[in-house]
Amino acid sequence: MNADPEFADPPADLDTYFETRNERVTEFLERVNQLSQENQVYEMQKYLLGTMSGQGVVGLYSNFHEYSSCIRDYTDPKTKLLAYM
Repeated sequence: MNADPEFADPPADLDTYFETRNERVTEFLERVNQLSQENQVYEMQKYLLGTMSGQGVVGLYSNFHEYSSCIRDYTDPKTKLLAYM
């Protein structure tokens, strides 16, 4: 038996829990253009390797969701929100 289709729809306020930082290449280049070469390399590395620094957060939210599903229920709005985070 499949899950209820209502679980396929994310909560309406899901976007309020995330911060969006979009920077175009031209904007990045303008921003780092005034920096020393060493700092330009640092900014490039920070951008390219940045996703590797927060890997623990994925497991953390997974644990929050698991805990919430045990304490509350899979149908609880907070549990559903944590599933999407």
